[in-house]
Amino acid sequence: MPEPGARETASSVIALLEGAFMLGRAARSTAPVLAAAKAAAAIVRAASAGG
Repeated sequence: MPEPGARETASSVIALLEGAFMLGRAARSTAPVLAAAKAAAAIVRAASAGG
């Protein structure tokens, strides 16, 4: 993946996971983190495919 896209993708995934971690702690639940993990994987797949 070219540098600009890789950096943007990484930043998005990190922000997504950090937000999910905070939501999970507040709710005392792993559900937000598990949902974010699936979304993060989809974001990386899409970025890798060029979409």
